[in-house]
Amino acid sequence: MKLAFTPALACALLAVSVFAASPASADNAVISCGAPIKSTVKTQYNQEFTTTSTTYVNVPKALVTVNVPKGQTQCVKVRFWTTLTCTVVNANDHCYIKVNDSLTPLLWVPAAAAYSSDTKGSVHGFEWATRLSEGSHVLQMKASANNGTTLNMSSWVLDVETAK
Repeated sequence: MKLAFTPALACALLAVSVFAASPASADNAVISCGAPIKSTVKTQYNQEFTTTSTTYVNVPKALVTVNVPKGQTQCVKVRFWTTLTCTVVNANDHCYIKVNDSLTPLLWVPAAAAYSSDTKGSVHGFEWATRLSEGSHVLQMKASANNGTTLNMSSWVLDVETAK
């Protein structure tokens, strides 16, 4: 019996795996958000995406445009669940997932999520938050690998929520 990858299944299987870029440092940030304004959810099922790129490449179709009215700022939360494998060569190898904003470089919290050593294709969840200034922001999920590592994903759910 094959299970369909749905947002409900993603939540049920969610294993949050967010590591700081340097395990020796512990950084905290607080992003205060008000009431939600809008949420956009996109999904991709059973379409393989694989990369061994050591520079960030776009996760195909994993993007959402957020329009912030002139003179305003909005909080944005980006949640990304994916069926992910990361095949590593040694203990220092990782796969990375991040969100990129086309309009401005932002301080995303965290800047990137590192993941390693999963060869079973489990569902993993990642979340970022920041404040956006006025304008049209294209938020694109990106992935990279290092040292001969291979990142593979077959299904994903992208949820972008804006708030006051």
